[in-house]
Order: sequence, then C-alpha cells, then structure tokens
Amino acid sequence: MFHLESLTLKTLAEIRPLLGAIERADRDLGRQLRRAGSSMLLNVSESVYVRGARRREQLRVAAGSANEVRAALRLAEAWGYVEAGSVAAVLERLDHCIAVLWKLTR
Repeated sequence: MFHLESLTLKTLAEIRPLLGAIERADRDLGRQLRRAGSSMLLNVSESVYVRGARRREQLRVAAGSANEVRAALRLAEAWGYVEAGSVAAVLERLDHCIAVLWKLTR
C-alpha cells in the first residue's frame, strides 16, 4: 500500500506543472482536477489503516478520482489548454495507479 501512496504522490507531482496552464485557461477544470487529485491520494492514504469492505470502498473512490484526473487531463489537452502530447507520460503513470487500484479492489 505504501508503494501505491508513493506512486500516487509522484503522479500528482508530475501534474503540477500542467495545472497552472489549465487553471489559467479554465479555472473550474483546474479546481476539479485539483480536488480529484487530492481525493485520489487522500483515499489511498486512508485505506492503509482500514481493512475489509471499508478498505475496498476507499480504494474504489481513489480509482474513481484517478479516472477523473485522467479525464480532466485528456480534456485539457483536447481543448488546447496544454500542449498536445504533454500529458502522455502522466497518463501512463495514472493508468499504472488505476491498474494497481483495480487489482487491490478485486
């Protein structure tokens, strides 16, 4: 679990340089991206100290937030708020986070 927490934090840190451009172009999307990223990490962190169904639920919420982060980044790229291709590496890391979350909820 601590590996997932570290991976999530690294992924969110990679998003930070993109966040300024996104917020300048679309403040609401930037806020939503920031909230979803925070939710992702906070739910992963909270799940470390709970067990059973509650842990799975925390991880499902984290996965949903991770998917929301992915969608926000893809949308920002599609609308030209960030350079085309600039989110590819972050999306790969997000996919890895989501895959780990998926495995942990099964």
